[in-house]
Amino acid sequence: ALSVLAIPAWAQVRITDSNIPFLYESRAAVRTPDHKLAAIISTDYRNADDEFTRHDLFRQLKPVIESRLSQAAQDARVYLLIGARLGDYDFDRSAFPTGMSESTFIRFAENLFSVLGHYGYQLRFDNADQITFVPVPPERARSFASALRRSRDVSFRVEGQISRVAEDESKIVYMNVTKIVISLKRNQREIVSYEIPRRSPDEQSAAPPSSTPPAPPVERIAPTFDYTPPVNGHPESANVTFAVVGSRSLTSMWWTLGEPGFERFSSSMARDFAEILKARGYAARGPFGRYSEMAFPDKEGSDLVLSATVDFTPDTSALEVVQLGVPNAVSAMFELDAYADARSQFKGTVRVEGRVTLVITESLTNEKMWTKRIDTKPINVAVNSTLPYLSVGQATFVRSDGERVFSHLLEHDNQFYTNLGRALAEQYMEVMGRTYAYLDPEEIATVDRQADSLRERNRN
Repeated sequence: ALSVLAIPAWAQVRITDSNIPFLYESRAAVRTPDHKLAAIISTDYRNADDEFTRHDLFRQLKPVIESRLSQAAQDARVYLLIGARLGDYDFDRSAFPTGMSESTFIRFAENLFSVLGHYGYQLRFDNADQITFVPVPPERARSFASALRRSRDVSFRVEGQISRVAEDESKIVYMNVTKIVISLKRNQREIVSYEIPRRSPDEQSAAPPSSTPPAPPVERIAPTFDYTPPVNGHPESANVTFAVVGSRSLTSMWWTLGEPGFERFSSSMARDFAEILKARGYAARGPFGRYSEMAFPDKEGSDLVLSATVDFTPDTSALEVVQLGVPNAVSAMFELDAYADARSQFKGTVRVEGRVTLVITESLTNEKMWTKRIDTKPINVAVNSTLPYLSVGQATFVRSDGERVFSHLLEHDNQFYTNLGRALAEQYMEVMGRTYAYLDPEEIATVDRQADSLRERNRN
């Protein structure tokens, strides 16, 4: 029979992926069904071959679930271990920054989305305004300055009590922090111990918005790329026939892969090129996926071919990353849940620069006749997010780290994804507007004459 070892009520319990579901569910007004809790604690139950095996396992797991819920209901005193890089001493405040704020949240059990049907569990701080800085007298801070010069990697032990739970896109456990202990990571030497002052009833009633219900989750909105040109010319009045070939993205697959909203920036261009050409008075064939897909009658029946290349380059060098709850090398090697508390906090700005190159070629030879380069305005997207752990360096990334960070933000940060998409949609409209201006009938007539000369030389 399975059993759970009882923990004394006075003991502090470390919050991990494995126990936060029970800390939440034991306090929730509406509880997650027991069969989902069984799937959380038992791999055998999750992977059972049939409903009969699952039923037999559930009968064994049911008392374990009840016992863990009962114990979790008593576990009001909790703590969290967070690995971080200690920021510079603030002489105006006589304090060290913790990197935690009212917007800080720490995710747990995200890998169980298919089981839970929601985005895991979160831990937030009810008195976050009290833990943004840890007061340390200058003389005391100076006493361990030499140790920090060797390494500013530290461990935060955040102690407190569970104050309440709430639910939005995730299930949230709120913690009222009562104490923070800072230790050097390399030798676990304690350098700061700070007891959070208790608020008076008046102060509690005037507490900042961190104690209000959580804000609604940020919606993940894919960008839309669609341009409607002005109509200035009569249909086919320019006496030039274009074939439109799909635009080619030079952007590395690591940021377009799995993000069709952004890949559509280039794929939408061929459709809108055809609209622009017709509005300018040209005849248009296609669009074709690529030049090699055009049949000879299409090449012979066209005068010119219009295509484009699109290249976006993201720069994450202005981002700072703080690793939270990262275990030491020994723990990472031997503890199965060593990364249970690990999260990565990203702060700063991501810059995205883009370039679109328009190309016109002669239809039969594909000889390049005309090019225009459009440099888009740099996009700067602010980031301040605590996300699932990503193993990268501190503050400044090598190129490979930058690519992985950008991909990580696209996947996990809905606000970043949405803001970047909106900015790219604005850039798309500007690029299409300039394309319309560049395809001036007088200029293109000159290009067409040059293409005619090229075809005539090839015939001879």
